Amino acid sequence: MPGTVRAARTIMCVQMVLSLIMTAILALLFLQVGWNATLLLTLLYGIAGAVVVVLVVVKMKSRRKWVRWTGIGIQGANVISYVAGAFTGSNAGAPNVGEFLGLGLSVAVIALLLVPSSAAWFDA
Repeated sequence: MPGTVRAARTIMCVQMVLSLIMTAILALLFLQVGWNATLLLTLLYGIAGAVVVVLVVVKMKSRRKWVRWTGIGIQGANVISYVAGAFTGSNAGAPNVGEFLGLGLSVAVIALLLVPSSAAWFDA
C-alpha cells in the first residue's frame, strides 16, 4: 500500500472516530430534546457517513476501484456539507475550528486518493 493511500486511510480512521463521537453526542441530545426533524436528519447523516467511511477503510486493502471512488465521494459529500454549513445555520459566516478541521481532513483525503500513485495502486 503506497504512503498516500495509507495516509488517506489513517485520516479516515480519525474522521470515523470523530464522527462516532459526534453521532453519540447528537443521539444523547436527540433523546434529551425529543422529536426534532432537523436533529434527526443530522443524526442519520452522521450515522450513514460513519458507516460508509468504515466500509471504505475496511475494504481499502482489496484494491478495488469502487473503494477509491466511494472514498472520494463520501469526502466530497463532507466538503459540500461543511461549505453549506458555513453559509447556513446559527453560525453562518463564522465557521468554527472543528468545521475547518473537518473540511481540511476531507480535502486532504480527496487529494491523497487522486494522486497518480493511489490511482495506480487501486487500478492494479
